Amino acid sequence: MTKIFKEYFVYSGLPSNIGYSYNFGSLLGIVLAFQIISGIFLAMFYTANTELSFFLVENIMRNIKLG
Repeated sequence: MTKIFKEYFVYSGLPSNIGYSYNFGSLLGIVLAFQIISGIFLAMFYTANTELSFFLVENIMRNIKLG
């Protein structure tokens, strides 16, 4: 299994145009995906009522793990 991994990922040839900008773009894509996913979860707790929204923020901070 490690032989296949090494042959495919470690020793494979890369094009000459892949550099820092390619890696930076990949990281930006990961950050964008994380923001979209976290935005969907935050939208689940959205309310337009100002009194209720304060209690929902407290609920997220106290009762939800890593909130």
